[in-house]
Amino acid sequence: MPSKTAELQTIESRIVELLQQDRYRWQELAQLALLVRREKLYLKRGLRSFTAWIKGIAEASGRQPSLFWRYLKAAVYYLRQIESEDIERISEIEAAPEALDRLEKIERQAPRPVFEAMRDKVLAGKATVLECRQVERQYRPGHQLSNRGRPIKGAEGDYAHLGQWRSSSKEQEQEQAQAAALSREQVSKSLKHSLEGYALTWTRECTKAPFIPRNHSFHFNLKVPQVEQTLESVVITRWSLAQPKDIFAVVTKSCLAEFEQQQNWDDYLSLCHYFCFAVPKQDIALQEAIRSETPGHVGLLLINLEADLGSLPQKSGMEPSYPVEVAKRPRKTEGRSVGLIYENLYDEILGWKK
Repeated sequence: MPSKTAELQTIESRIVELLQQDRYRWQELAQLALLVRREKLYLKRGLRSFTAWIKGIAEASGRQPSLFWRYLKAAVYYLRQIESEDIERISEIEAAPEALDRLEKIERQAPRPVFEAMRDKVLAGKATVLECRQVERQYRPGHQLSNRGRPIKGAEGDYAHLGQWRSSSKEQEQEQAQAAALSREQVSKSLKHSLEGYALTWTRECTKAPFIPRNHSFHFNLKVPQVEQTLESVVITRWSLAQPKDIFAVVTKSCLAEFEQQQNWDDYLSLCHYFCFAVPKQDIALQEAIRSETPGHVGLLLINLEADLGSLPQKSGMEPSYPVEVAKRPRKTEGRSVGLIYENLYDEILGWKK
């Protein structure tokens, strides 16, 4: 029986071979990659995570990591639809990856009867990508920060909920106009600002500390040139004089596409004790992707971009910020290179940084 190292080498060679062909079955590539993740074969390369392996095999085959994530997402969604965990059944898929991706959106946005009809066609390979795209667009909510058209529980088969939000028609028009103008950059800015505004509460909840930090410091875009990294959001807390400091690193993702395109977050793990993603609470698909594609010690923070800021307590002198909810607590890790964080902050104080 071949060793796991030999098995990984065989899989990697086959993936590179597949991607050199003009036409290949994406199902085989997804099946091989999912096998690496389930068996944790990437550990045989000395890698800390499956994401690091995806990055490496993508570079070796001259492709973008997002290609692999798209195939994996489609395959995992298919297995969920047929209620199976058998990786071998991925070879049965007749649909294109984009058709399955659109079907997942239809499931969240359209009435149940519409979804079930499309699911039968897609799984049978009888629905084109164009048809799936048209149905998804038909039921796509106009309010991008809504609950994505999900019907009220118990009314899944009722069409009346479509296009109706919790506010009046006049308020609805105003909200939709504001949402339409809200770019990815603006969403990211709101997420980061909220992390800073609620740092005392979410860091405490992540660690289950019995009291608020004695001291804390928040930093944006902290450069660590020794490892060629920039940490997007960093919080350093000191709970008491008798306890060591904790470093929290947070990466914000405004949408699923951003998460799939930027897969270098695992490089930050050695630079902190706690690592989290922060995402809009309304983006269910993004949350599911992070939960399924990241290690168990990675945390997840949800920021409610639909909250009424006027009803929330705000700090004087600060712009209003949206509330932060800890959906998944991070586990503390060793953080072997956290000393680099202190070293670079010290250099900033001394003015030694270029």
